[in-house]
Amino acid sequence: MATVESLHPPRQLVVFRVGTTRYGIDIELVNEILSPLPVTLLPGVTRHVAGVVEVRDRVMPVFDLRSRFKSTEPTDDHDSRMVLVEVNDGPVAMTVDGVEEVVTVPREAYQSIAAPGDRSGLGYLKGVVRRDGHLVLWIDPRALIPSGTLELAAA
Repeated sequence: MATVESLHPPRQLVVFRVGTTRYGIDIELVNEILSPLPVTLLPGVTRHVAGVVEVRDRVMPVFDLRSRFKSTEPTDDHDSRMVLVEVNDGPVAMTVDGVEEVVTVPREAYQSIAAPGDRSGLGYLKGVVRRDGHLVLWIDPRALIPSGTLELAAA
């Protein structure tokens, strides 16, 4: 996990919701934010992959953040979005319950966290950002989305 000293603020983050939890990712990794598109299901795919979607003649996998983060909160489909991000060798569409804002966050709003217990599943967590009375989990989609996900779209 990155330390506060290794960050180079101000950072711009795209803040979105999955359930009631807010997450942020570096704006440089976001290609586009779209209304939900029809997803073609792929039987037998890796957990958390909802299927594939076509965006401007390009097929890409859809990674279901609700499943990944075990969110059981009801979703309002009106606010749902697909966030297209660059990971490793190409784009992936991530499903989210709503995109809230793009924020510039100063260094003093960042904090590294050391979760107790087994942290092996938290390699995607870069830190926490304090924002307007709530916390935003700053994540790295390149570490969150498993390798091999992009090959699904090519298959």
